[in-house]
Amino acid sequence: MTWRPGAIALARASNGLFFLAVAAHCLVAYTPFVSELSIKPGVVPALSDFVAVSPWLFWVTRLTTILTLMPQLSKAELSALAAVYHDRP
Repeated sequence: MTWRPGAIALARASNGLFFLAVAAHCLVAYTPFVSELSIKPGVVPALSDFVAVSPWLFWVTRLTTILTLMPQLSKAELSALAAVYHDRP
């Protein structure tokens, strides 16, 4: 299977944006003031929806990123690096 460079860039950018959004949520949830005033009472419903859907989004972005690494898995010199990324839980 051959991927176009634009599709690879889009898949990896979505991976980066997803983990950036998760990191931002973790930072906001860690702050007690914001957590008590906005997250627990459900002031922002989109944030609660994102938390509910994030496990599914994680697996979608993970699988698409792994698919973009498949060509590198076939190359001998880069296969160890790609396999390390692929084997992480």
